[in-house]
Amino acid sequence: MKGSPCGLKKDRVCDRMALDGDRKIQSADGFVRYDLPTGGREPKAAMMETFDAHVNRNTKDSIFCDLFSRPEYCLQLYKVLHPEDTDVREENIVLMTLSSLMMRYRYNDLGFLVRDRLLVLVECQSSFTENILIRFILYLADTYNRYISKMNLNIYGSKKVRLPVPELYVIYHGERGNRPDEISLSKDIFGEESVDNIFVDVKAKIIYDSTPGDIINQFITFARVFDRQIQIYGRTRKAVEETLRICKDQDVLKTYLEEEETAEIMFTWLDEQKAKKFEEEEIRQEGRAEGRAEGRAEGESRLGLLINMLIKSGRNDDVLRASSDAGYRKQLYQELNIQ
Repeated sequence: MKGSPCGLKKDRVCDRMALDGDRKIQSADGFVRYDLPTGGREPKAAMMETFDAHVNRNTKDSIFCDLFSRPEYCLQLYKVLHPEDTDVREENIVLMTLSSLMMRYRYNDLGFLVRDRLLVLVECQSSFTENILIRFILYLADTYNRYISKMNLNIYGSKKVRLPVPELYVIYHGERGNRPDEISLSKDIFGEESVDNIFVDVKAKIIYDSTPGDIINQFITFARVFDRQIQIYGRTRKAVEETLRICKDQDVLKTYLEEEETAEIMFTWLDEQKAKKFEEEEIRQEGRAEGRAEGRAEGESRLGLLINMLIKSGRNDDVLRASSDAGYRKQLYQELNIQ
């Protein structure tokens, strides 16, 4: 399996709509991927024993994205949210997840269409924030824009255009405390004093747990086990091994976690070859955006210096994040005093 933002497989059988930013690599099965060299992965057990692997800081997000991008698990997820829809099948699901390492804004959330519903779930959150509503707005805007284009809808004509009805969810695996079941843009972002004058709103349901054994409950259990092992062992190989062992012993996502690809997702490998690929792609994009050779040369020198400094400092995760997050890249430039 070649590397991709979410470790997506090539043998999916579900119909898909792949949505992405300006740069995309379209594979035969309809997914948009950022194709990275794999370096010839060894089987999972040998991999854990041999590689100097670093635990992926976005493990839960990556597992969330990969797990529910698979038709069989996405169907289970939908049936938990809509148990009344008894005749839905895998072929009724169209993935609409926006994901690309080179997009201006990086989305790792899950979006899928089932008939007339557009369901969007954010990655599993362990720290609660109402700011997630702003991400929902941006996600919906991008998704609807691409949906309209894909379906050749004329939004400038007189005929009414029908769009899928959005359903927004946050899966939260931290302590619930007195947190609400629902958050809204009007109340939590704009403020209650402005509610009467607000004509645009976004509401999201917070999922803290689910029926024991269903797919949401299993994922939340996995996330909590993983967090606990990180607390005990740090971001080490041991933490991953214990997470896999405990979850499989408790029959939590057992079939999924037994796959070799899953262990790969939980680790991050970064060598100079991959860093160079990120650098070259970023330079090309900066050159096109600036439209002049001076900007391209300056971007090459600046980004190259940043990546070299991060690699020498062992900050591999920061290299990955800097490659996709322009704001974070700017922050690193300031932190390391790169002019």
